[in-house]
Amino acid sequence: MKCALQKEFCHIQDDFKTLINKIMSCDILIISAPVYFLGAASIIKTINDRLLYLNNTVDYSDRKPAGIIITAGRKDWEGLAVQNVSTLLLTLGFNVKDVLIEFGQGPSEVLLNEDIEEKIRKFTDKILYSTQKYPVISDRCPVCFGNSFNLLDNVTVKCPVCNLKGKITESKNNKTLLLFSESDINNSRWSKENLKDHMENWVARSGQRYRERVKEILKRRKNLLDK
Repeated sequence: MKCALQKEFCHIQDDFKTLINKIMSCDILIISAPVYFLGAASIIKTINDRLLYLNNTVDYSDRKPAGIIITAGRKDWEGLAVQNVSTLLLTLGFNVKDVLIEFGQGPSEVLLNEDIEEKIRKFTDKILYSTQKYPVISDRCPVCFGNSFNLLDNVTVKCPVCNLKGKITESKNNKTLLLFSESDINNSRWSKENLKDHMENWVARSGQRYRERVKEILKRRKNLLDK
């Protein structure tokens, strides 16, 4: 928490700063990750866990375009990989424009998929040329492109990554479509205002809250250890 509380870059001495500087200089960013145990490769989480300081340096009102490529061994085994990568991209200040999920068990086996070149062309076109910022009706969250939702009632769902609510509208081509309002999309967890509020009013003040109650914490911990 040192980076967040003192508003400075991660104090660990390694090549992380070089990596982040290269990423932040990109005009467009595409991250590709394989799926291991229903999630993206662990390097994605490792990088994301060290980005708390970014809120002090990134202009989240001017997000640059980004895309996600996920490779899984078989269909319906991609798990939470899309959400893992999109969380990283959204934290870095990018706008997820599209996601491509392909399947292949062995190394480079996805190249055997006959339509892979056409899929990649459409995927890159959406990232490079799409003028629509977010889809309003979709079977995925329009911000993180995840397809896992909490069911709040018979018609309302919420994305656990973006804290964004949608309404179930219809089924089409064996997909359940959800309707998201533009105002809710612009007020998701990843909006500039909500991120600022979280960092300034919760994270930055957590150090003070801890110091105020540290004696109580230590006392309770000692009581538990003595039992």
